[in-house]
Amino acid sequence: MTNFSAETVKLFESVLDEIAETLETRVFNTGESIFKEGDKGDRAYFVRIGGVEISKTASDGQLIHLGTIHPGDIFGEMALIDGAPRMANAMAIKDTECVILPRVLFFQELTKAEPFTRFLINTLLVHVRNMGIRIVSQAELAQVPFVERFVNAYIAHGRGVSDVTYFFCDADGEKREIAVQGINDDDLCRLWGTISAKLGFVDDLNVLDDLERQALYDMFGQDTVEELQAGVIELIYDSLTQRAHLVDNAQGLYQALFGSYENPHHLENAVLS
Repeated sequence: MTNFSAETVKLFESVLDEIAETLETRVFNTGESIFKEGDKGDRAYFVRIGGVEISKTASDGQLIHLGTIHPGDIFGEMALIDGAPRMANAMAIKDTECVILPRVLFFQELTKAEPFTRFLINTLLVHVRNMGIRIVSQAELAQVPFVERFVNAYIAHGRGVSDVTYFFCDADGEKREIAVQGINDDDLCRLWGTISAKLGFVDDLNVLDDLERQALYDMFGQDTVEELQAGVIELIYDSLTQRAHLVDNAQGLYQALFGSYENPHHLENAVLS
């Protein structure tokens, strides 16, 4: 599932409006199952009204709450990647209206991109699915050092992932809430997250405001950015310098929140590797 800022939601809704005639809208009643773990995945959902609970069935049959989807959020987006069976359950927790985003439409749009861009997008999306599989288990997640998960949550947030609660688990206790709130409130992380989210939707520098554009210039150089014009999001994802910048700030934030910082071993192999 993906949670967006209000500004990004408006941008995405404007894109939806352009293709509204080709999209189906569904209404789910309170308590109605939208899909279950193991169901065929052939579409994603954009929530216009209502709310959806995402959960996973544990080995003992108990449901593990993974998150809540609100208006303006997308869920089920992993189905757009490979059509694999659902990894979780989705149920309407109130009367909910969703716009259906079919996988076939996603691939129709993807085929319009250049071959290298299509390859890069598919590679990134498969990586996202693999990451989701790795972090969905609370028990397994608890085995990854908290500081390591914190740094990777910060990097993910700085690259457009708004909801980083998946990086933490019940065993973290009150530290989870402190970490999530701290990351969400961090100005630099929020700045880069907004830049990544905007460019991920619309590959055009004109969607950025002056502050966001200046951040790109400062990081990569104005000539490089202006020469690219399109494809800047790939530059961000591929940049080891930008990643190191986020890591440094994550370390400082962790120390400010928790009083000490122990450099995690093998950070390159952590959750977001």
